[in-house]
Amino acid sequence: INAEYMGFCKGIHQARCYIKQRHFAVGNQTVTVPSFIVRSESEKQIRHAVRSPLLPNGPPERVKRKKNAGGGGGEEM
Repeated sequence: INAEYMGFCKGIHQARCYIKQRHFAVGNQTVTVPSFIVRSESEKQIRHAVRSPLLPNGPPERVKRKKNAGGGGGEEM
């Protein structure tokens, strides 16, 4: 997947990290290998994975989860 070219990432290193962290899918298949070959007819199906926190309404990231649980980053009295 060329996630950098598609506009999902700022650079090739960020694209590789996002792919390894399971943030992208082709159709219904989550991609975890940066060298995954996408056929030309499947290029339109590249998107963020369903469980990716990179989506605007996706699951909360780690920091947000900890704050919502009441265990992270609060001030002590």
